[in-house]
Amino acid sequence: MGEAGPLSIRGRLEHTIEALVPPARCRTTPPVPFALPALGPPRAQLPVSPLVMDTARLDASGRFTSRTTMAVLRWQPGQPVAMTVAGAAVAFTAAADGSRVGTRGELAIPAAALTMAGIDHKGQIAIVAVPAQATLIVHPITLVVRLLAEHYAQSPGPRS
Repeated sequence: MGEAGPLSIRGRLEHTIEALVPPARCRTTPPVPFALPALGPPRAQLPVSPLVMDTARLDASGRFTSRTTMAVLRWQPGQPVAMTVAGAAVAFTAAADGSRVGTRGELAIPAAALTMAGIDHKGQIAIVAVPAQATLIVHPITLVVRLLAEHYAQSPGPRS
């Protein structure tokens, strides 16, 4: 390949090299946009959920924090909470006495409670706040992933 020709840059004569600057090409046909998949009939609107969800990662001591859910529940550091384990969940409720929300807004889940609920001691958790009941529920993230997988398996996919 040869040179494309001289080019003046800042008063100096420069030569462009075709291998580095390919020649301009004109389209012979206009671009054609991709077809969008057909959408199914509109679904009924789901009711607005009275729940607030967040995710967090447990630290080595089983502690976590979620500013979003704590703000919705209006729990401040020092708030007494009671903890119960039921199935694949650890629930915290506002209480008159018991363990307390930490100074940085953290809650701690004992190792035995993590094991009973099937929560990975170093893994991610799904946190659900139920403001109407002043309750915070912690689930293993795998539960949410499984529920979403089931939902998507039942939902019709895009049509071609």
